[in-house]
Amino acid sequence: MGRTIKSKVKLEEIYFDEDLYPRSQYSWQTAYDYSESMKAGAKFPEIILALYKGRKYLVDGKHRFEAYKLLKLKSINAIVHTGWNREKIYKEAVKANIQHGRSLSPYEKRLIAVKLMEMKCNSSEISKLICVPQDKLESFVGNRLVNSITGEPMTSDSVEKTAKEIGQAILKSGVKQFAGQVLTRKDFDSVQETQKSFNMVSQQDLFKQVLFILEKDLLDKEDKKVMKYLEKIKQLLKNY
Repeated sequence: MGRTIKSKVKLEEIYFDEDLYPRSQYSWQTAYDYSESMKAGAKFPEIILALYKGRKYLVDGKHRFEAYKLLKLKSINAIVHTGWNREKIYKEAVKANIQHGRSLSPYEKRLIAVKLMEMKCNSSEISKLICVPQDKLESFVGNRLVNSITGEPMTSDSVEKTAKEIGQAILKSGVKQFAGQVLTRKDFDSVQETQKSFNMVSQQDLFKQVLFILEKDLLDKEDKKVMKYLEKIKQLLKNY
């Protein structure tokens, strides 16, 4: 039997698994805004964690977690659930992110639907989790994609199989064109909508964001990829 515990949890004990989180983007700007609100005295709900195989998995509250890191705080109020497996963690993360915060884009909902298919969830459960009518689910997930060989929309018999096949490519590649598949205009539009925050900015705006991150000491020094990019920028700047 699982339990629910309210407690203070050290930030260093919290484990974030991208594969179990439904959002395709993390906004450092949102985390910064949260941190500024916290400085002004705003109170935020506890984050949600799940204790699984000795780790405290983050289920809900990524931006609150990052805001605490920006404030150099060591621990955060949390609700910790026990007795959950990976499937339960993912489903609860989907429920939480559907209910509040920035609305999930159609692109993100399709990724969620594909992953739930891989978890052997039935269409009724998927429909409820992502808030898409069951009679619209098939076309929402599959019929917007066309077969790159035939050029025809996927049939009802091929939707689940094809969705599973491209699911891993989608989840791993983000906004890249998927190998062996062609996206329709609507799919490109939804991808662009999801990614517009960094695709549709001018070079001036982009550099302003970088300067802001550096001046406010918002750089995530624990992220190895971020630090690798920083070192590359340093090397390139030597040529200017």
